[in-house]
Amino acid sequence: QLRGCFDQKQLAAYDADSAMSLLYCHLPWQVYYVSKLWQEVLSRGPERSLMRQLRVKLRRLRSLLTLCKPLLPEQEAVHWQGVLKASTNRLGDVREYDVALQICSRLQRSREQAEAALPQLTELLTQLRGAAAAKALRGLRLNRLTLELARLLLWLYSVPAPEKEPTLAEFLSRRFGNWYDKLMELPEKYPDLHNMEQLHRIRIKLKRFRYALQSVPELAPEASLLRSLKYLQDMLGLLHDDYINSLMVERLVASHPKIKELRYEAALFSGWEQAKADAALEALPQQWEAFSSQLTEWKNKNL
Repeated sequence: QLRGCFDQKQLAAYDADSAMSLLYCHLPWQVYYVSKLWQEVLSRGPERSLMRQLRVKLRRLRSLLTLCKPLLPEQEAVHWQGVLKASTNRLGDVREYDVALQICSRLQRSREQAEAALPQLTELLTQLRGAAAAKALRGLRLNRLTLELARLLLWLYSVPAPEKEPTLAEFLSRRFGNWYDKLMELPEKYPDLHNMEQLHRIRIKLKRFRYALQSVPELAPEASLLRSLKYLQDMLGLLHDDYINSLMVERLVASHPKIKELRYEAALFSGWEQAKADAALEALPQQWEAFSSQLTEWKNKNL
């Protein structure tokens, strides 16, 4: 992995006339990324940046598996999606505490709130983050994780090609065309912009599409489309994080009634990102229109 070629088209197994190249060339690199990050996390500890990268790479691998679904035996594909999802979910609580601690740091560094440190809240969140990280990594061994990923690779390499195998271009055009149709239906399917559960589902679908698109160099999207997609995803992420963090802080205050300063710190924390969340919610329809226009233009050019 460290010395290898990251251009899938240059790999010996790459064949533009075969959609199976996705299994032999594209997916394995994502498996190698995950393997390398597990090694770093287990050797260096649950550092914030490493845990975040590992979670992203696991999601990227799952997104690419979803893209390849028609090429895979259904039962085994469901099994491996479940295995990877379980690994991703192990890291979920750690990510939520990391986001909350980042907000505490930003608030404390701001000029307007230079004197408004959040010592009690930061200490509690740090303790909870440490406990969540220990729980996430408890019982994990690198040799077992490596064996599991090796089994995934062996399975991918052993999947038989379909009887009427499409070319890689035909397969990608069909799959991303279907994905495009589903994305364009999202505003009708999830019309309530004040429903955080609906917005979270939209965000997950956008994220899955972006991860898959970035893993397929044959359909290299314009930088402007990726920026627009990432910006929209970040807006939805801000709204989701604001919602989750508010609930988290409310629980902390309720469970520590003797810490008088905590209620004040919690109010300061909750109000810090509220203005950004309100602005994101207001700008969301316009940003979606801009993204939809760029996505349609990309689709007409590439699919």
